[in-house]
Amino acid sequence: MMTFAQSAQMITTALAVGSDNTIVLGAGPTFGILCAILCFHGVVCSAATSIIARINIFYVIINGKLALPLLGEVDPSWSGSGHDDRCHHNSVGLLRRQEGLFKRRLYPA
Repeated sequence: MMTFAQSAQMITTALAVGSDNTIVLGAGPTFGILCAILCFHGVVCSAATSIIARINIFYVIINGKLALPLLGEVDPSWSGSGHDDRCHHNSVGLLRRQEGLFKRRLYPA
């Protein structure tokens, strides 16, 4: 599990890598990012359940939009059923095969 300090370090690293090391933050700004993450976490956790539910819907939409392009890059041969040229660029076929494998592991015959 990732800690808040690791999250702050990842943000500062992303800034450095994205700017070709023209932006390099030291310990002070990294600690400021850590404090901002902790404050935001405190605000979200103290919110009402209905607000957290709305935030969760937003989170699901963002993660879905970020994950869909990656599904086309997954090699179908990783699913355990061998390489199938018909499903090589078909993420729906890949998902169905992986879902079948997952169900077989959960509910063995």
